[in-house]
Parts: sequence; structure tokens; C-alpha cells
Amino acid sequence: MGDLIADLASSLLFSCWSYWQLKNDRSWLKTFFFKKYSPDD
Repeated sequence: MGDLIADLASSLLFSCWSYWQLKNDRSWLKTFFFKKYSPDD
């Protein structure tokens, strides 16, 4: 049960952080997805 709560808390924290980053600067997200999904060739 404790693990479930810890996982929930960390994912909540991460989504809060992501939201904060997005609110401040959207370009990091574009860069992240571009790097992640663009082909390397």
C-alpha cells in the first residue's frame, strides 16, 4: 500500500512540475518531443 501511495505522489509531483514548466516555457516540450520522436538519420 505504501508503494502505491509513493508512486501516486511522485507522479502527481511530476505532473505538477511538467505543468509549471509548460506554463513558463512551452519550447522545452517541443524540443523534448522533437528529439524523442524525430528520426536520427
